[in-house]
Amino acid sequence: MRLPGGGLGQDLAELARLPALLGEIAESLVAIQTLVASLDEEVTRMRQGVDRIGGNVEEMRESVRPLDERLREVQAGFDRLEPAIGDIGRALRPWRRGGRTA
Repeated sequence: MRLPGGGLGQDLAELARLPALLGEIAESLVAIQTLVASLDEEVTRMRQGVDRIGGNVEEMRESVRPLDERLREVQAGFDRLEPAIGDIGRALRPWRRGGRTA
């Protein structure tokens, strides 16, 4: 029986190399499997960290919400004062120019 690819001697040499080649493939697969397992652990730790950050962000939002509401109240106060401040500015305009009114 002749195998394709060359003479009988070459075919037998290639067949004889198969166990060694299979051993190399097996070693490579073990190394890949070890690396994948290591990466899987790392990805799991990273995911846990991301989940913790997400929880921290939500806690921060909850703790900032009252401040946000208070700042809106302060802004509304400024908005109410703005016309009066404009009136004061207009009333003081002659004084700024150095003129005095009686």
